[in-house]
Amino acid sequence: MVCACNGGSSSSSSSSSSSSSGSAASPVTGALHGASGDTTALQCDEDRYQKWAGYKKEQAAALSQGLSDTAKQAQASGSAAALGGLAATGMQLEALRKKYGFEKHEVSQWEALTGFAMQMHPNDNPVLKDMVDGMRKMQAGSGAQKETADKFFADNEKTGKKAEDRARQRYGDQCVDLALKHSQEMIDMAMADMQAVFGPGKKK
Repeated sequence: MVCACNGGSSSSSSSSSSSSSGSAASPVTGALHGASGDTTALQCDEDRYQKWAGYKKEQAAALSQGLSDTAKQAQASGSAAALGGLAATGMQLEALRKKYGFEKHEVSQWEALTGFAMQMHPNDNPVLKDMVDGMRKMQAGSGAQKETADKFFADNEKTGKKAEDRARQRYGDQCVDLALKHSQEMIDMAMADMQAVFGPGKKK
């Protein structure tokens, strides 16, 4: 079963848009695959999602190892060796994409859907964890601090709903329902991509 992009089944979408664009791929994926304006229907079923999850797990590991090896090559032998390492990593990532049977445009679509999964659950975004935790403490109090926190979470709820409306308009109900079902896993995938490139954050 497939759901159509840019015109599949949809719920009523909000006329206003947030500052984040659901069509944007993650920074890592944007660098690897480029922007995609493809309107081909995205296959959204459990089997395809599980293939995507397997691909992303291997991709993040390969990217992390490849960039680590490239940094060591650059330190030992200079920029020429680094360019060779980057090329080798790119070839390995391309081989993984083919291994799992994903077209380039499909990778960009899944990455964009992952972006929507993060936007639909802003309170679960690890990047915002410290802020969310702080707001929850403020919400447990009273007075102006509680009012500020209440507004923060109300605004986040509206932002998430707007993102869901845009996602349903673009990808259809089946794709969005699948993303909601696996939202935490998809958020973890995005974070694994970021950590592969920038390294793990500081542990507290």
